[in-house]
Amino acid sequence: MTKAMTIQQYDEYKECDCGWNKVIPLSWTTIALKHTAREDNLSFIDGDWIESGDITTEGIRYLTTGNVGVLHYKEQGTGYITEESFEKLGCTEVFPNDILISRLNEPIGRSCIVPDLGCRIVVAVDNVIYRPNTALYDKQFLVYQMNCKPYSENANVIARGSTMSRISRTMLGAIKICVPPLAEQEAIVRYLDERCREIDGRIELEGRRIELLTELKQSIITQAVTEGLDPNAPKRDSGVQWLGQIPQHWEVRKLKFVIHKIKSGGTPTSDNTDFYAEDGIPWVTIADMSNVEIVKETASRITEQGMLSKNLELHPQGTLLYSIYATIGKVALLGVPATTNQAILALYVKPQTIGNSYLRAVLTALEPIVLV
Repeated sequence: MTKAMTIQQYDEYKECDCGWNKVIPLSWTTIALKHTAREDNLSFIDGDWIESGDITTEGIRYLTTGNVGVLHYKEQGTGYITEESFEKLGCTEVFPNDILISRLNEPIGRSCIVPDLGCRIVVAVDNVIYRPNTALYDKQFLVYQMNCKPYSENANVIARGSTMSRISRTMLGAIKICVPPLAEQEAIVRYLDERCREIDGRIELEGRRIELLTELKQSIITQAVTEGLDPNAPKRDSGVQWLGQIPQHWEVRKLKFVIHKIKSGGTPTSDNTDFYAEDGIPWVTIADMSNVEIVKETASRITEQGMLSKNLELHPQGTLLYSIYATIGKVALLGVPATTNQAILALYVKPQTIGNSYLRAVLTALEPIVLV
């Protein structure tokens, strides 16, 4: 086993003028991000303004801010543009080992190094194509620094204070970064690469463990709601292909016969600040239903004006929620009175037919089948 690398302590520090860090080692300097780029006209520029009508299914790969992850490139999207569009729009080609910086969506200012995708590449306008002077700056060191928490928080504050959720290239380029001598940058990169590999390995193991436990939970729920608690109870064929046999004394009903009302929600326009308030009415989105069985908190709240603008209904505590977009089939119970957006249905169960909690368990067991 190799001995873990360590970071040395410095004898002297000085105040840092970058605005997001307090002190740096005495031998370090600071510099505006844009001044670390190569001295040419294509080394700190925005991507291209490409309209949806220009997107095709083959040709030159088109990347967006969604492809820029924290530290790493994210493979998603299937957009391309043609050679003709590339020429007509005067696009800038992106190459492997270029750095992309996202100006949109938090964490704003996140960056990654472009891998070799085996094809030509262009990027959307809300990304900065960044080509640093590698004689003075280590690319991976720069990426690590642009993804550290205080840097990201500072970029997000600047963006919110100017153009809401977007930062301009000019303002991004003016952010100062902390710069050690090149040899020290490289040493820090080696240290971080080693530590991050170790942590990523642990995350992968934990992720697999969580995946197995989730499968076990799903299996237990499915068995209980389709076979009951007595494994020796007489069985009969349910007449439903995916369900198979059920206890002889159970009934099979269509969902529509136990539901007396289904109500979808809506989204008040975000341009009207009178529609949203921190102390307003809980407004449930699919994100609020992730990994919870009972929704007690919501990321956003709306006002009564917001509810009226979309004719939304306030659902009582205990109402069963069912997602119909994106992650189809997610279910949860309301832990507080709330309304929902259009991606969620509120299901009102007929009295004396089935319990909300039991129906939630049944629909949870159904989720993998719904997704198929």
